[in-house]
Amino acid sequence: MPAKKPLIIFGLIIFLVSMLLFNKDLLPKTQDPITAMSQTDTLIQKFETQVKNNPKQITSYLFLADAYVQKVRETADAAYYEKVEQLLYSAKAIEPDNPEIYAIQAKVDYGRHHFSSGLENVKKAQMLSPKRPAYYGLIADAQLELGQ
Repeated sequence: MPAKKPLIIFGLIIFLVSMLLFNKDLLPKTQDPITAMSQTDTLIQKFETQVKNNPKQITSYLFLADAYVQKVRETADAAYYEKVEQLLYSAKAIEPDNPEIYAIQAKVDYGRHHFSSGLENVKKAQMLSPKRPAYYGLIADAQLELGQ
């Protein structure tokens, strides 16, 4: 009886390998990296459309600006920061006391290693909305970088 166990296991392995080799549907599908859009690109497209269709809605500007900040993280292309700042300028014209404007500007400042100005911006955000926990995390980031 013990001699049959290795044969059964070997037969099972041969079966599984043959299923993977001859049944391509079992293998994970890969996307072409040149034509595939990232999730961030999809969000950027969505929010660009919303900004275009409803230019008075501040949330679309803020979501789009945050998506561009994420795009910088993914690509290391700091040129997106210019787009973020243009969006924040437009958002400030709609609702100048929105704390998210200052929080997103702080992220841009941090990305450029301007931690002092980033800390000032996130403290403005925190003053406008003291119950938002994310702002305290951004404050801690700057304080850590500044050695405080």
